[in-house]
Order: sequence, then C-alpha cells, then structure tokens
Amino acid sequence: MSATGCETITAIAMHGLKSWMGAGLAAVLALTGCGSEAGGKPPGQEPSAPEAAQSTPAPESAPMAEMALEDVRNEILERVDSVDRVLGTIPMLTQQERGKLRSDVNAEQIARARALGVPPTDSAGIVRLRRTGRLVPLEDSTRYWVLRSLEYSVPYVTPDTKAMLLEMGRRFRAELDSLGLPAYRMQITSVLRTPETQADLRQSNANASRVVSAHEFGTTLDIARAHFSAPAASDIQGAIPSAPSLPPEVQQTAAAALDSVAEKHSSALQAALGRVLLTMREEGTLLVMMERRQAVYHTTVARRFRR
Repeated sequence: MSATGCETITAIAMHGLKSWMGAGLAAVLALTGCGSEAGGKPPGQEPSAPEAAQSTPAPESAPMAEMALEDVRNEILERVDSVDRVLGTIPMLTQQERGKLRSDVNAEQIARARALGVPPTDSAGIVRLRRTGRLVPLEDSTRYWVLRSLEYSVPYVTPDTKAMLLEMGRRFRAELDSLGLPAYRMQITSVLRTPETQADLRQSNANASRVVSAHEFGTTLDIARAHFSAPAASDIQGAIPSAPSLPPEVQQTAAAALDSVAEKHSSALQAALGRVLLTMREEGTLLVMMERRQAVYHTTVARRFRR
C-alpha cells in the first residue's frame, strides 16, 4: 500500500481510538497491511539512504491523489460519527416486544417445519433433495446476510425458507435506510442439520432440542442478534460520494470502522431486526423465538411463498 494510503488509514483509526474504536486500531492497521510488522514503515520513520535512493519519484499527480484521499477520509469519519449518533437514538425492545418474540415455542416451530419442510435426512439425502430443487443453497455473502462458520449445519434450505430470508433482508435494509443507517447485514449462525449433527450438537449445547429439531426440515434459521456485519463492498462505496470506487484497503478500513459501531450498538440493531421479525410474524410469514441461552433469533418459515 502507498504511504499516503497508510497515513489515511492510520488517521481514521486514530480518530476511532479517541472515541469508540479503542482496541480496534491494531486490527485495522494489520488488516490493511500498514505498520512495521506488515513490512511498511511506522508513521514518521524515514527510509534509509539506500531505500531512498531506490525509491521511485512521486508522479506529478500525487498532490491531487492525496487531496482525493483526504476527502474520502473526511467522509468516512463523518459517516461513522453519524452512524454512531443515530444508533444511539434507537429505542431498545420493550418487555412486551420481547414477550412476543418469545411466543413461538419449539413444539410449534417443529410442527410447522414438518408441514412445510423436507423429511429429516443424511448427507446423501441432502444431495438428492438439492438435485430435485426441494433444497436450495444459501450464499456465503450477499447484500442481506453473511454465513458464520457452520460447525453443525449445512447452508441449504427449502425455496420457501430462502424467500422468507430474502424478504427479511429487504425489510431490515429498508428499516435501516429509513433511519439513515448503512446496510448492515444479518449473520446466519445455523441452518440445516441432519439427525446425526443434531445429536452431536446435544453433546455440547444444552439449548439444543432433546427431540427432533426444526433445523432438520430445511425450514429454520438461527440469526445472530448480538452481532451484525458491515455492509457489502458495493454498499460501502455508495455511501462515499467522492469515491465511487474505493481502493480495497480503504474499503476494509471503512468496514472495520462500521463493524466497531455495530458492536457498540448491537442492542439497537437487535431491536431494529426484532421489530422486522415481529411485523412478519403478525403477517403470518414466520415464527420466531428470541432464545435466552444463545443470542439468536430462531426463525421458521410459516407459509408457502409463490415463486
């Protein structure tokens, strides 16, 4: 990375260090390849004489490039501060809202999963169901969600469940847009389980169902409610008018800064997503359980979607 790029990133990280990013400074610098450990020189350290002799003279356009990076830096700082302020104004979930989010008990979700999903099966059965279109894959990363490491499940759902997730993502994004917030993405932590992986999960997770799980029917997703991901790269670029095509290292820095704000205000984002789920629940689109032992929204599709 250029020295100017590293200086820009360092300035953004130091801005956060003074307010809410704190311990994230080292991670941001490591992520973007700046600093002595990544092979670069720490800010303010001059190159040795041989290095200086071998360096290529800066092009005449360098001052203009530096001005452009300064504009981007200022816009990122302003955007991050704005997000921090707005998230601080979102009301937390009320006791009544929490009660409704915990109304759809496990037995009800299993019954709906049996009616709308595929039969529980093993890995070979999942392959067959994919070939016939009864199960479809979930992408690792989209504009609406990212998949976390799936230790006990695989990323396949029924077409109706994927349609539910897409609608959930669109509505969550619309809610954030209405508040003037970036397009934070949901994190999906568990999807389709086989009876074998469900049995394995019981050994390490006391919250796992002692009977059959709704996750075995391809109808059910766990969505983190304490962690959210930064917007996709295209959405980060769109938020910075002066840089429609940000350098990758600047994209990473902006994403890291937005991630830090999301961690600080995870309860606010949890409330925003929870209210989307409540609306969809009232419309008969999904069932939801705000789990107590794990910080997830356990959701099951509640109706057929026309395709």
